[in-house]
Amino acid sequence: MKVRSIDELEEIIAQDFSWRRKELTNLKNLCLSSKNQIKNTLLKSGVVILYSHWEGFVKKSSIAFCEYINGKGIPYNQLICNFHVCAILEYFQGQYPHKNFKAALSLVDGSGIQLSNKCSINSEKYIDTKSNLNSEVLKEITMKIGIDYSLYETKENLIDQRFLGFRNAVSHGEYRDIEESDFLELFGEITTLIEIYKNQILNSAIQESYLKIHNSSTLSSPEIK
Repeated sequence: MKVRSIDELEEIIAQDFSWRRKELTNLKNLCLSSKNQIKNTLLKSGVVILYSHWEGFVKKSSIAFCEYINGKGIPYNQLICNFHVCAILEYFQGQYPHKNFKAALSLVDGSGIQLSNKCSINSEKYIDTKSNLNSEVLKEITMKIGIDYSLYETKENLIDQRFLGFRNAVSHGEYRDIEESDFLELFGEITTLIEIYKNQILNSAIQESYLKIHNSSTLSSPEIK
């Protein structure tokens, strides 16, 4: 995926968000219009599909954001330190940490990692939802791309226990029932989180908060040239 401008980024994210929202809306309407056992089956299936869109959108939009940064050709040392990890992964071909002393030494003496090089994020590997986008994995991804995780902190129990707990049980063949009211609450909460994530990604791109100069709160990193 190549993302060469803010307009392309906005278009990719808008299109991905749009088709997911339409499918989820159709799914909700189908669930609500069904009756008896068919409704229960659709509600359970609906939670599984809702999860697929939750993971899918976070992954797709995060990768698009990383590719947008790649396309700008910015050196690592001009980016917030979150992205400096990519320079380490690039140097060690994604196999860090190495156990030998020479590899560790190259991190601290500047002989291996060149932060003056243009940013080259392997976005497909860097954005790893681990097929289980719980709050811990989400927190790691937000740290990787430098967006605020605090907006999700109050929803951790909902994400991990009520949402993923139910989805994982159903996906692994356990017998579970779900009330319509519980499905609607999960639907509303998760679709809201998807929209929040969309806005965070776009705001970060527009405000250039990935740049060190615009982010004074970023943790300082060792000076490597």
